[in-house]
Amino acid sequence: MTTRNIKQPAAERAAAGNVAAAKSYRGYLERIQRAGQLRAPVAAEAGSRGRLLVEAIKLFASHGYDACAVRDLAKAAGLRAPAIYNHYGSKSDILVAAVDHMISQFYATVFASPQPREARELLLQILRRHALYGMVHQTMSKAAYLLLNPDFMARVMPDSHRRRIAGAMAEYISILGELLDEVVGIDGNLDSTLRAILTHDLVDQSAARYEPKRGRDPEREADQYVLLVSRMVGLNAEMSTEGADDSARVVAGDPPRKIKRATTLRPARAEG
Repeated sequence: MTTRNIKQPAAERAAAGNVAAAKSYRGYLERIQRAGQLRAPVAAEAGSRGRLLVEAIKLFASHGYDACAVRDLAKAAGLRAPAIYNHYGSKSDILVAAVDHMISQFYATVFASPQPREARELLLQILRRHALYGMVHQTMSKAAYLLLNPDFMARVMPDSHRRRIAGAMAEYISILGELLDEVVGIDGNLDSTLRAILTHDLVDQSAARYEPKRGRDPEREADQYVLLVSRMVGLNAEMSTEGADDSARVVAGDPPRKIKRATTLRPARAEG
């Protein structure tokens, strides 16, 4: 928490933004991977191990971890129960691998290339991809809600794995906090970490609030979340149709196109 007791002036925020624009923001994903000692996501096509993880996540999301037996996981993956032990020693090991897979895939998507150089554009891109991911990957999001619950992890997950998973999530919050400080400015009346946590939690609600059966466009919903967060933290942005973000392709797992702009938001024009 900063010791300043007044909000950083607009001129200082603009100067900070100019400095930020000259920086390279590559390396955020590597920071999270190091903090959590994360493994690369496992492709569903990667043999029985990949199928097992995908089906385990589905079952954990629909039935909960405690209600799933090893034989249930084996049946869903098209394996005999003893074959599971060729890959994992216990159901707890499957849980750890599933959580690794989930969060690795999420962070790899959120921080996928292309990334803009300017801090403001990068922050908006991260938030939009985060919100869109939750809506597009509903099963993954539901599983994450259950399996990343701190009380659940403390009860079921070995301490060493729980600590490193928590470390990865904390590093993501730190990155959001750094970008918010650079883009919006440091406010002596606000705890920067709390601001980052609340920003994270708001866009994270996208999965729970989105209702695919109502036919709503997830990209438009993601825009609304980012617009709301932007206004709440003082970014003062408005919607723009110029140079749509490539988030939809990235989140869906398609190769990204080369784009001119990284976000569908732009600064609001001053009136008068």
